[in-house]
Amino acid sequence: MMNSLVTSSRETNNLTIVKEYDISYELTKTTRGKKFLFYDSGIHDENRIVVFTTDENILHLINCKIMICGYTFKSAPKNFEQIFTLQCNVRNKNLPLLYCFMKTKNEYSYNKLFEWLSKEIKEEVIKEKNIILDFERASMNALKKFFTSSK
Repeated sequence: MMNSLVTSSRETNNLTIVKEYDISYELTKTTRGKKFLFYDSGIHDENRIVVFTTDENILHLINCKIMICGYTFKSAPKNFEQIFTLQCNVRNKNLPLLYCFMKTKNEYSYNKLFEWLSKEIKEEVIKEKNIILDFERASMNALKKFFTSSK
């Protein structure tokens, strides 16, 4: 009974970003009015990627030594296949610093994401980083392409 209530609650509150529409203004800023939507590949992109983070989180990504890639599928908004996260240790806590809604999880999409990320946080900063991820081949190939010196 409790499981069905939780599932029902999750389903009714699931954020919907329809691929044919722009993201509403409320989702582009934090509650403090800071920029939150950092990248959107566009409403006409069949491999649409939407990245949410903050300037402060980008600084943490630049300064951390280890980045952890996370993947979740069940909590992805409708019309997106997964949420990809980048996490780092900040003040002795592993925190998700970047959320990426991905319409597909193919190598093309990861290439597009990591190309944007390499420009945003500068590839030379990433050279000293260790990156932890699971064995998803598409993300591994894209990481190797854009962050050649990372371990």
